[in-house]
Amino acid sequence: GIAGAVFVQTPMAPIEANVKAIREAVLYALLLGLAVATLLAFLFSRSVSGPILKMNEVARSMAGGNFGLQIPFKSGDELGMLAQSINTLSSQLKEKIETIEELDSTRRSFVANISHELRTPLTIIQGYTEALMDGIARDDQQKEKYLFNIYGETVRLGRLVNDVLDLRRLETGQI
Repeated sequence: GIAGAVFVQTPMAPIEANVKAIREAVLYALLLGLAVATLLAFLFSRSVSGPILKMNEVARSMAGGNFGLQIPFKSGDELGMLAQSINTLSSQLKEKIETIEELDSTRRSFVANISHELRTPLTIIQGYTEALMDGIARDDQQKEKYLFNIYGETVRLGRLVNDVLDLRRLETGQI
């Protein structure tokens, strides 16, 4: 047996109103949560993509030969370390290119000086040889003087060529 029963009767309208209020509260909370999540995702993506876009800009600038741009970085995370590495690379490349340009300028100056130093003895040799060929030197003493000058200039040319070869060996590490 059943000893007794309790029968409770209540109208459904207040319960349905409470369920409707709870559903609305959940819906508003969901919409607010989505809005906050979207805003936070946007801000986070900007904080990540901003430095990456700046790194891309600096890398393209470096590819074009401009090594003066630097990436401002504040964080110590992976992006900050990458930015610091790119900045270091840019600075070192700038220094290396300046050194190469300076060496190239020195090389051009050296070639110009060598050309002048080689041209002088060649001009003297050519002049004395033409004088001998044209018969300007009439006696043996004058011919001997011209030949002695020609010989002296060939010795000078030999020393210049040896100096250039020594410099080349120094440059290639053979000495």
